[in-house]
Amino acid sequence: MLFARLVLLLVYLAPGSLAKPASTKKRTQWDQIAIDACAKELESHKFDTDVKGRHATLCTYEPALGSWLHCAKDVLDSRKKSKKIFEKTFSKINQYCHDYHKDEVVSNEEYYRIFANASLFIRPLDEVKENIRYPVTPNKASLDRWVWAYFGPLDNIDKGNVYGVTICLYWIGVLFIAAVYHFLNFSRLKQTVFKNKVSAFLRGHYVLPALVHNHAMSVGRWFFIGLVPTRLETLVLFGYVLLHGFLLSSYNFDHNELLSDRRSQVLIFLSDRAGILAFAHFPLIVLFGGKNSTMTWLTGIRYTAFITYHKWLGRFMLVDCTIHAIGYTYHAYIENYWKYVKYSDLWTSGRHAMIIVGILVFFSFFFFRRHYYELFVITHIILAIGFFHACWKHCYKLGWGEWIMACALFWIADRILRLIKIAIFGMPWAKLKLCGESMIEVRISKSSKWWKAEPGQYIYLYFLRPKIFWQSHPFTVMDSLVEDGELVVVITVKNGLTKKLQEYLLESEGYTEMRVLAEGPYGQSTRTHLFESLLFIAGGAGVPGPLSMAIKAGRQVKSNDSHQMIKFVWSVRNLDLLEVYRKEIMVLKELNIDTKIYFTGERKDESNTEEGAIANMSTEGRLLTTSKSAEMITDFGRPNIDEIIEEAVSGAKSLLVTCCGSEGFVDKTRELTAKRVLEHGDKWIEYVEEFQNW
Repeated sequence: MLFARLVLLLVYLAPGSLAKPASTKKRTQWDQIAIDACAKELESHKFDTDVKGRHATLCTYEPALGSWLHCAKDVLDSRKKSKKIFEKTFSKINQYCHDYHKDEVVSNEEYYRIFANASLFIRPLDEVKENIRYPVTPNKASLDRWVWAYFGPLDNIDKGNVYGVTICLYWIGVLFIAAVYHFLNFSRLKQTVFKNKVSAFLRGHYVLPALVHNHAMSVGRWFFIGLVPTRLETLVLFGYVLLHGFLLSSYNFDHNELLSDRRSQVLIFLSDRAGILAFAHFPLIVLFGGKNSTMTWLTGIRYTAFITYHKWLGRFMLVDCTIHAIGYTYHAYIENYWKYVKYSDLWTSGRHAMIIVGILVFFSFFFFRRHYYELFVITHIILAIGFFHACWKHCYKLGWGEWIMACALFWIADRILRLIKIAIFGMPWAKLKLCGESMIEVRISKSSKWWKAEPGQYIYLYFLRPKIFWQSHPFTVMDSLVEDGELVVVITVKNGLTKKLQEYLLESEGYTEMRVLAEGPYGQSTRTHLFESLLFIAGGAGVPGPLSMAIKAGRQVKSNDSHQMIKFVWSVRNLDLLEVYRKEIMVLKELNIDTKIYFTGERKDESNTEEGAIANMSTEGRLLTTSKSAEMITDFGRPNIDEIIEEAVSGAKSLLVTCCGSEGFVDKTRELTAKRVLEHGDKWIEYVEEFQNW
């Protein structure tokens, strides 16, 4: 896997080693605008000369050249440009006149002489009734129209650059606000500032709830399935959408249509703006899509939220790319230059970029992420590299390569940090054991004292076996209560990697050892000591995070002799899970943590069960069994989460609710917690969701 990552890194860096991107310079260069606008205006009038050709009169007839210089100086003075800018016009004129002075370059001193001489005889053009024999100043209104005609397209590009930075600044602002809010978690100041009815109203209605009833649970049918963001994420995205719409629709057209008609202006202006905004999205998409937890650590924003932003930024980047491609293609057809450009490198690379990004978006649908995750990962990386390479070829002679360079830096930094984390973890041996029919217990001996995972964090685990060594999936990790320096990961068998592991273990009589790599840890541990009451709610296999956090909090309470109230609630339908975590549950009870385990599995009749299975229930609702796992069960049926939260918050000024479980389980818990936030505006109620879904 390390070799594969290095290969991908080299492939990505290859474009940068082949060429240096052109810098994106400011396009509204007033020396150029002044020269072009003045040339257009002056050449619309007849000077007393017979020379023919483009700019021939202005270059060879001194009164016309003097008029050109004076006109350019007036344009620049009206914009308060310096003498140095005026001198730049001399080189532009030399360039334009090169065809008529092939062996001659006019010096700055000579231009100043012509300018000074023209100043002695210059007259307003409106006073001239015949062929012009002396320097003139053009009509200001007419000249301004030409200035605006040349200024508009260039200014549109420069505004596009500014607007691209504006989009980045918006997201920097979002991250900054999140970082400040997250910083308050380090003290009780957060509870002091936000513990009021106004804050409770905002948090209960707009921060905590899902946009609709579902957040973790996917919505949609068939191929078109996706995840719904929270209301806070939706508000952030809504602000971005409004900003993006405004920046994409604000233009200053040339109403006189001197250089092009309105249709051509709309196509060019919109296409240029959309193309530049598309480039501005690149570093944000890479930054938000990276696995590294630096941004999470700084801002407190969960990885799932970053992935939500990553996906929506990618969608709007695709919209911008599509507008850019369609706009220029249509313009090429109506202006009849398509046949001259369709095979050029510029247009070929643009077509390749559009095809690649279309395929990339297609394989990013939730259907592929859920059912063919490894295919999604591989195609995403390869196609992303191909897309950025095509964009590089498309723009490196024109500018805007800086955006792609920023992408490369973010991507490289993320990969390096990930490789460092893998290297620190080492390549230890892991013991794998089947637990029941659908559970795999993995115990890993830590090989480095520098590697540490906090309760609730997760790792991407690589199993170094043929056919599966290149695959990885996120698993919650916790310290063993049996062996110091040992990590425990419990895997629920599904499809893909976990299914192959199960098959391998069945061939090995339920137990084997193999070397592993681990990437991480990722995620953040919650500061539980800031709350008077702690409620940890787990559903099924989502127990590792809440369980390890509850144990850590219980040990802190015991060591500090505090009066913090801790409750652990677990809804489980599989006795195998109870057996796997039996030791941890016993630790909870030893720490005097209020522990409630609700069994929701099928109740089987004792006469029909095999040894070790669930026994039937008595009329009092107790299990008639000697199974140690069954003895941990305190109740049957689904827990009433609403009542449990209300009980936990009563008598306490602050409550932390931590939840992990199935999609519907965490969605319901989130909804009920938001409800309690609204009802208890004088208390601080925080909700932490350990569930990961993207």
